[in-house]
Formats: sequence, C-alpha cells, structure tokens
Amino acid sequence: MQEIEFKGKTVSEAINNGLLQLGCNKEDVEIKIASEGLKGLFGLMGAKPAVVLISVEEYKYNDKILLKIPHKKICKRTELILTKIFSEMNMGFSKIESSFKNNAVNLNITVTKNSYIIDKSEQTLKALEYIAQIIVNKEFDSIIKVNLDCEITEKV
Repeated sequence: MQEIEFKGKTVSEAINNGLLQLGCNKEDVEIKIASEGLKGLFGLMGAKPAVVLISVEEYKYNDKILLKIPHKKICKRTELILTKIFSEMNMGFSKIESSFKNNAVNLNITVTKNSYIIDKSEQTLKALEYIAQIIVNKEFDSIIKVNLDCEITEKV
C-alpha cells in the first residue's frame, strides 16, 4: 500500500483534501492521523496544520505503479457510458448490471428482442466493448478491460 500525506487546517479538512485529490471514498482507503495540528497564539503564531496519512492500494503494470481506483466508481461510470451510447443510438435495452473482477468490468445487458446490439458475428458487441474500454481507461488513467454480455428478452 502506498501512503500519501495530506494537510489541512483541521483533521477533517486534511482528510477531505486527500479524498478529493485521490478521487476515493472513505471506505476505499485507510486513514492515519499523524498530527492534529495547532491553532497557535491567536491563530497567528505557532500554528501548525493537521496532517493525515492516507493509504491506497496500488498495483504494478509494466513496472509502472498505478493507484487502485474504487471498483464501484469504475462500474458506475462504465454503466453510465454505455447507457448514454445506447440511448443516443436508440438501441433497445432494459437493464445493465456490472461487477468488477481481476481488473475487468463485467457488464450484463438485458436487451429487447429487436435490439441491434446482438448480431451474428458479435461485431456490434465487440465495438461497444472497445469504445467503453477506451473511454474508461482514459478517464481513470488505468488499464481496465471491459467485457459485455447480452441477454435477450421479449419486448415489454
């Protein structure tokens, strides 16, 4: 785990600064308080900032250390990207569910019978995977695989 130091006027402010810069939630990191800070004399002399150490999991890819991004955030963003694409293309779909495993977002899409998403050679599905993967990797500056799986239902 990589430990990063953040400062603020108060412990709460230091934590919020760190979470904002890392783009993480409190549940996704480990926080240690290094110093609670001092207000000093009349808030002027001897004032010291609060210091917190935030630990974030990391992984290596081609000798480059990357921070792990919260899985829920990646899944929700990927779902939003595909929902927007499907809506703009008027592709019939009813539900998208996602999960994260082994550095890959796995999406299960429920589509209506007359949807254009599924074709014989699966070119549309592969193209959608590729587009979503490019967008997600660029946004999160990471290497994440996107896998799409479709299920057909009768039109409701």
